[in-house]
Amino acid sequence: PEDFDDISDSNKVISFMHPDDRDYAINAARLHLRFGEPLDITYRIRTKQGDYIWTQVRADSIRDESGRVTTMSGINFDITDIKKVEAALRDSEARQIRIVQASNDGIWEWYPDRGGFHFSQRCWELLGYRDVDDVITNGEDKLKIWRTHIYPEDLEKFDTALSDHISLHTPFDVEYRLVNIQGEIRWVRARGKAIFEEKTFSGASFSSST
Repeated sequence: PEDFDDISDSNKVISFMHPDDRDYAINAARLHLRFGEPLDITYRIRTKQGDYIWTQVRADSIRDESGRVTTMSGINFDITDIKKVEAALRDSEARQIRIVQASNDGIWEWYPDRGGFHFSQRCWELLGYRDVDDVITNGEDKLKIWRTHIYPEDLEKFDTALSDHISLHTPFDVEYRLVNIQGEIRWVRARGKAIFEEKTFSGASFSSST
């Protein structure tokens, strides 16, 4: 009850917002009032204890015949836990990137259900490419390009190891040679593990190291 005046005064709402979020929230509200698009924003708001929580605000307005807003109402969701998870995920991804960059491993992923491959920069460096664009801009299939660099006598060994892993679930752990764009032979060890759905193969993640 002692807080009623503060939390019921629309002029004081801004004072509860985090200083870094105020301009963004105010501008979003102005755009809503001007153009009538539903309001859906997130910002930090101060609690009675003085700390900040993340809130998602969804609101809409009722207008009179002239288009003037007569009532604006909405709902606030506490999304602090979601924001914490997002921050933890960003930290984890950044940590993984640092680990990969500090290692000598090239990482590649295969998505058969989407018909695509992803190769890290280090994979192409193993083949002598200085820039991924050198490969991508050619417009060729990345796996096709990679296979052209596998030493001819090792191509069957590579294909067999991959096929056995997918069909028989044997470990994918194979050593083979690559011929880089300078014509030099590099030995690599490729290890990986596929992800299987209940009845089908859905994707794989692999690493190759010199």
